[in-house]
Amino acid sequence: MNLNGFIILYKEKNISSFKAIDKLRKILGAKKCGHTGTLDPIAEGVLPVCVNNATKFIKYLNENEKEYIAEFKLGISTDTFDITGTIVSENKDKIPSIEEVKKVLREMTGDLLLPVPKFSAVKIGGERAYKLARQKKDFDAGSRVSKIFHVELVDYQYPTGIVKIVCSKGTYIRSFINEMGIRLGSFATMSNLIRTRSGDFSIKDALKIEDIEKKIDENDYSFIIPVWKVLLFPTAVVKDEYLKLAKNGGKLKRAMYLKFPITDYDKYYFLSDREGNIFAIAKKEEGSIYPLKIEHVFLN
Repeated sequence: MNLNGFIILYKEKNISSFKAIDKLRKILGAKKCGHTGTLDPIAEGVLPVCVNNATKFIKYLNENEKEYIAEFKLGISTDTFDITGTIVSENKDKIPSIEEVKKVLREMTGDLLLPVPKFSAVKIGGERAYKLARQKKDFDAGSRVSKIFHVELVDYQYPTGIVKIVCSKGTYIRSFINEMGIRLGSFATMSNLIRTRSGDFSIKDALKIEDIEKKIDENDYSFIIPVWKVLLFPTAVVKDEYLKLAKNGGKLKRAMYLKFPITDYDKYYFLSDREGNIFAIAKKEEGSIYPLKIEHVFLN
């Protein structure tokens, strides 16, 4: 069996991303497992996992957009920006109408400056912020600009509501909810979070660890998606007489390709032989006599 590729894991609540990946690695008997886009223990949903050699291809993934379904509670804010934290502010006199909530959400699209939660994994002076927060040290975790592509209020009955958010990677949804509460004048904290999409990985294809265990028991490894099926790069076909050169990472001129579908918008390309066997990833080199630079050759 080929244990190199991607798995769309459904991370369940009350377990860290690290522990979920470590458990999966042991079940697979894999040497290495990595993941993109950490989910907090309170969150669940899509967690893309790369297995063994696929860990080398994380940088090529298209994960610019992520989609979430978030539940919020109005009237309070917490130090963690979610329901697991300690209440730091409270206002139950202000009860926003559904029109007020929708108006604020409309105003929170586009580029949005959001505070980084103190209880997060960012490093402050070489130390993880959450460790400093647990030690009750005074520090500023900073802010970052997130792109909010789409926001939709799915349900609202004070004090709770549900919102669907499509955003750029690196967005802290609990920061978004906290900011929404400030703008409403009622405070808010995130009470639940489901990631429904990460790039091209969708929740409808995600498997829980118990589902993966069952498939392995049945000797079914079809849930491991080959790298070439995930990245979807155009393919340049190398002529037979230059295959050895290409597989050794050598430089190829335009005439050494049998098929060369160069475009203005694609940055990366697969290289294959005439039978369609993909063996490498290359990056487009503008203005060079060698139009593609081989970055990685797949191991057999």
